[in-house]
Amino acid sequence: MQQDGRRFEIYVPYVVGFPSHPMSKADVEAKALELMTPRLGAGRARDVVAAVWNIEGLAKGGRLSALIGV
Repeated sequence: MQQDGRRFEIYVPYVVGFPSHPMSKADVEAKALELMTPRLGAGRARDVVAAVWNIEGLAKGGRLSALIGV
């Protein structure tokens, strides 16, 4: 709401992330880092993202759990 009391609205027919408008890899990474960094710290959050992008190469799933702190 504006200081003068006016209120503006906009209709958005879709948001990024809908199947018709998927997020890019960079968008997914940025969102994941934004959500995880406050809890895990920037370094661990980046490590989690890297581990997920390379999940098929992880020798043990416990590595990902350890990074997340489960």
